[in-house]
Amino acid sequence: MRQRYGKIARLPRALQIELNRRLTAGHSGTPLLQWLNAQPEVQSLLANEFGGRPINKQNLSQWRLGSFKEWQLRQEAAAYCQDMALHADELDPILDGRLADSLAALLVARYARLVRNWTGEVTPEFKKSLQLLRGMVRDVAQLRRLSPPKTPDRVGSEGPFLPSPPVALVLESKPIKANQR
Repeated sequence: MRQRYGKIARLPRALQIELNRRLTAGHSGTPLLQWLNAQPEVQSLLANEFGGRPINKQNLSQWRLGSFKEWQLRQEAAAYCQDMALHADELDPILDGRLADSLAALLVARYARLVRNWTGEVTPEFKKSLQLLRGMVRDVAQLRRLSPPKTPDRVGSEGPFLPSPPVALVLESKPIKANQR
């Protein structure tokens, strides 16, 4: 994920997380801004770096479209990993000990969903979704490089490991038709 430089991005991590939780809970903009601007850490940052100008609706909107969406994806990935760890006994025969490969399969499914819903127009929302997925793909690629090498009995002529049950749970929709985007 890329470095952010806005007002909210410069806040302490604990405040960013609390803001994200409140956004997830459906809190609206004005009460969020009032709460955020009342925090001592925020007031200090704004006074020192932004001439005392408060965090405004535009700042919150940019946060929602950028860092908040990235945080949501990380939360989803963390929940996926926690679920996999919780059900490790059930999943071990399926995953054959390769969590990074399973995460890669999850991202492939996300790409498929993004492309399936794509109208062909490169909108800011599409670009943002694509950028977020690319960042996560880089992270998973690094995890795959750090994973222990596959033993010869695990490697076959069938190609790369893509576990079907977790992917099927993620897709949750109709298959892509050849003439659909």
